[in-house]
Amino acid sequence: MSAHALILLADDDEDDVFLLDRAFREAQVPNPRARVSNGEQVLAYLEGDGKYTDREQFPYPLFLLLDLQMPAMDGFEVLKWIRAHPRHKRLPVIALTGHESERVLRQAYELGANALHRKPGNFEELLNLVQNLKSYCGIVRFPPPPAN
Repeated sequence: MSAHALILLADDDEDDVFLLDRAFREAQVPNPRARVSNGEQVLAYLEGDGKYTDREQFPYPLFLLLDLQMPAMDGFEVLKWIRAHPRHKRLPVIALTGHESERVLRQAYELGANALHRKPGNFEELLNLVQNLKSYCGIVRFPPPPAN
């Protein structure tokens, strides 16, 4: 595993994931990334359940990049769950949304998102977002949560 802490990406849209991966490469973010495609998988990953039990292969993330609109369990439910569990409540969560509604944005913050970004409308904006995250990757070092 890389010496750089892992970024967990939770998004069900293949096109968004492809563009995010491209932006991370172009921004030269050295952190490895793991991807899950729904809220239930986020919980399993964080808890180290099921296929995510091997922490060498699936290390606890530096932060979670969370799409708010996903199947099975949406990002709002994931935020609520994370903040209710002492083992995970310090995990930085950066929410992404296509919503324009102020109510939706306010709800994400109220549920514990550390930051919220609207999904960029073009690749240049996405690249700018990832370049901003790059500095975050270099300075934030949260220890993994205690073992069960």
